[in-house]
Amino acid sequence: HRDLHSFPTRRSSDLLRALATAQVAASEIQIGTARTQEAIIHMQAATKTFEQLINAPNTSAAMICEAASAYGTLGDELGQTGTASLHDGVAALSAFRRSIELDDRALRIDPSFVRALRGIAINEMKIGSVEMETDPAEALKDFRVASRSAGSMPAIEQKTLSTIRMRSMIVRKEANALVQLGEYPEAIALYSEIVPSYRKLAATDQQDLRALADLQVVLNDEAAAFESASDPVLRASAQDGLHNLTAAANALT
Repeated sequence: HRDLHSFPTRRSSDLLRALATAQVAASEIQIGTARTQEAIIHMQAATKTFEQLINAPNTSAAMICEAASAYGTLGDELGQTGTASLHDGVAALSAFRRSIELDDRALRIDPSFVRALRGIAINEMKIGSVEMETDPAEALKDFRVASRSAGSMPAIEQKTLSTIRMRSMIVRKEANALVQLGEYPEAIALYSEIVPSYRKLAATDQQDLRALADLQVVLNDEAAAFESASDPVLRASAQDGLHNLTAAANALT
């Protein structure tokens, strides 16, 4: 790595790209086997290698997005919820924000670059997910920003399964933040809006276990919202409480 500057520019770039790819692959294998500390070391090394690559003149939007992706994965390893991360929210937020900066840079080169548009929406959602641990009001703002970013993608991209899934996930997290803030009617309205999308995704391919798992998650979240809304301490009337408990039971069933 230290000697790459001695090669001609093109060869140096090719070798750095190969090195970054290997570092990312090593990190992904290690995080997959819960070796989080080692995974982070390799992904941090990958981001440093990518920084060298994207500092070269005439860097492509695609290369910059690869660097952004490495920072996004580093953020996951540092502090994303629901993963074998270090639960270091501050460091994770810094990585996610650097990823967004790089995707923005890629869009200045190619304003229609879909990978960058998608990356921004995903990282804004990830920022909200980290903030949900301590500040659901701030998380709600970021989920709404992520939703707008996802909505700005080209019309043809909006119809793809991956984008439909991403937008549904963002809205689900927005609803979860509203539940944390006690805004139950608004949250329940959002669940009602997206549950059909999750059902459609699950029905598209009966062998798609991820889609079935996503549907299970959103139904559990919806049930929890109905249960919270039924609590008389939170000013639910007896009639509303019964209605909400019945809806919760239906979702769980």
